[in-house]
Amino acid sequence: MVLCGFISDKKRIRLTVPAIIAATLLNGLFLKISTTLALPFFLDSIYTVVITVLFGLWPGLLTGLLSNFFFEVLHGHPGYLYPFAIVNMGTSIVTWLHIRFQDFNRPSNALWLIISLSIANSILGAIVAMFVFEGITDQPFDSIVRAVVATGQSIFSAAFYGRLLINIVDKGIAVLVAFPIYRSISSRKKGEYSD
Repeated sequence: MVLCGFISDKKRIRLTVPAIIAATLLNGLFLKISTTLALPFFLDSIYTVVITVLFGLWPGLLTGLLSNFFFEVLHGHPGYLYPFAIVNMGTSIVTWLHIRFQDFNRPSNALWLIISLSIANSILGAIVAMFVFEGITDQPFDSIVRAVVATGQSIFSAAFYGRLLINIVDKGIAVLVAFPIYRSISSRKKGEYSD
């Protein structure tokens, strides 16, 4: 999105495909690092946010979709990663809507994007976990989900609350990567138009 008007359509189109491929590989790499180190967050959509910020909704959606299929390949096709493509794609939609209707140059807008992404990802993740996996996805944070269910909460509530804090950190990382890139390019774009 930020590249619109900054570079020609022809050049942007030539950059989009390699950028989507690179973002998909980087999302896979960071998820693999997260699972290998048993980190309590996903790190699977950092570059979905970056691609959406730079190129727009459709490249972001494609990055989200391809990333989850790549996650399946990386992890030997366990079957529990591709259903969450809807969550990764939701990340792109929320990011696109936020940037389209907000000024993303202010830190307060970045904070609102983190909050919006965290809530949206927690809801979508809880829906997928509940309807596809009956709430438990064999992830390290499932102990939180089980503990919340033990307090008498519904599976959906437990899956939502179990993901919310994780998503705040996770999407905070994604936005903190994308925010300076956006500001740098948009300030160069403004400087170019003011000269």
